[in-house]
Amino acid sequence: MADTQKTEDVYDADLRRFLFSEGIDMPFSQAKSASGLSDVLTELDTDDPVVCEVKIFDGEGRGKQYLAKGVHQVAHYAEDHRKHVAYLVMINLSGRLLSFPDASESKTWPPYIDIAGVRVYLIAVRALPPVTASKLGKAKQFVVTHDDLVDPDSID
Repeated sequence: MADTQKTEDVYDADLRRFLFSEGIDMPFSQAKSASGLSDVLTELDTDDPVVCEVKIFDGEGRGKQYLAKGVHQVAHYAEDHRKHVAYLVMINLSGRLLSFPDASESKTWPPYIDIAGVRVYLIAVRALPPVTASKLGKAKQFVVTHDDLVDPDSID
């Protein structure tokens, strides 16, 4: 936990193993594009490609702005490969639930947002729960809005 880059690498490797065990072809490769190296990029020649970025969320140093960075990155990776679907996998280490109330009109899972012609699916994965669920008490959540992830007025 002290080195968040190593933490992200651990979860990235675990995600790749999971995808491989589920039959995704070559989730261990990283293809370089104009925007850099995506975390997971595979099956680009199919109707169901996987363009994926992994981000750690701890609710403090790596909070909503860090997730927004991930949305921006994965949307660029998808555009680089002329794809219209991408996935942001958020490893939630905060001990609180992530909520995306306006991520999509329909109540489907996973929630998504559309940005510049790319649909970014938001997949939150709880990790390292601080205590058992029966001892957590009242539900606490981090609410992440569309504007938290995509600033329509930003010139960056």
